[in-house]
Amino acid sequence: MANDSVIIVSFRGEKMEIPFPDHDNDNDNCTYCSSAPLTVGMIRRWMTERTSVQNPKDIKLIYNGKIFKDDTVRLNTILRPKRKGKRVDEKNKSKTTYKIMATGISKDESEGMNRQLQEGISNAKRTVRDDLTEQGQRHMMQRKNLGHQLLKQSEAAYQRKQASSDSSVNYTYGFGRIETLPNLPEEDKAREILTTLANDPGIKACMAKHKWKVGSLAEMFPEGKVGESEICVMGLNKNKGQQILLRIRTDDLKGFRKMLSIREVLYHELAHNIYSKHNGDFFQ
Repeated sequence: MANDSVIIVSFRGEKMEIPFPDHDNDNDNCTYCSSAPLTVGMIRRWMTERTSVQNPKDIKLIYNGKIFKDDTVRLNTILRPKRKGKRVDEKNKSKTTYKIMATGISKDESEGMNRQLQEGISNAKRTVRDDLTEQGQRHMMQRKNLGHQLLKQSEAAYQRKQASSDSSVNYTYGFGRIETLPNLPEEDKAREILTTLANDPGIKACMAKHKWKVGSLAEMFPEGKVGESEICVMGLNKNKGQQILLRIRTDDLKGFRKMLSIREVLYHELAHNIYSKHNGDFFQ
């Protein structure tokens, strides 16, 4: 009939069409096999003639998320189930398309994939740690020694870099190194300000007079707002000379404070090398 429905089977991107006559459910015949109703098994066998999968059992059919498992099941009972009390007018019924998805793999394809897998495994480099055999332990020791060497080289390179960047600082009496905050704008400018302070004639003379050696002169992050916040630290002396931190940037991080103001804070923090509290001795 011209308005007979069809089944479209999708397999690996290819769509194949099977006529699905709209006869009565009890008497419909398949154009593929006119002597019997269309069943799940017939679709499987029909697929073996048109695909590389030769065994019908290797083909899986799926409709609306459900897998067809029984080959003897008639497709009419699945695709066009009868409804009690209702009879379909087959003459006026429009053509319907039923979409079934098929998956499967042939024996040759499966064996080929297994061969490729085994070849890949055999050709892959060994990544499992071997710490049981003598050779494995020797390799582990070699890798460990190499790691120590690389770590020492990295530390030495860092020390050389620090010494090079802070070569203008007087190490006899003064600051051992300059430290800036990373990831802030104009880090080079911040380093220049701290280096200028460390080499300031007045600062150097003061530190030489008192024989002060400070581990580092470092930048402090500007927390709070100057003159507004209840707590707003301008400088800090850690452990009486281990490190002195200075607030050199403006509150909004868009610029730097005046050099004169920063220098006054530095003198203040240097006095904490001797006096911890802000008493009379501190301000003499």
